Amino acid sequence: MRKLSDNGVNAYGFKIWTTHRKVRDQSKRAMKRRIKAMDRKLKARLIRKQDVQQAVNSWLGHARHSNSYNLAKKIFERYPYIKVEGEMKFGGRILGNR
Repeated sequence: MRKLSDNGVNAYGFKIWTTHRKVRDQSKRAMKRRIKAMDRKLKARLIRKQDVQQAVNSWLGHARHSNSYNLAKKIFERYPYIKVEGEMKFGGRILGNR
């Protein structure tokens, strides 16, 4: 039998342990696919930057309930028009530009 601390509980879009939460792997993969598709549409001028930023902000709103600041930076670093940095609350702490 495994302990809860080994795998965590998979609920509400997060993997939850007694000490912290992380975004579920499925949610990370879905956002990566979504952002690639939105990037292609943006380059083809089918959508606006505002639409992309709105979708990203929605996912970030979900991700901020976990320990995911570095994850968000990593996912969106190849898309310079997407703002992730600044003073945001991630995982219960306020993190600014560092």
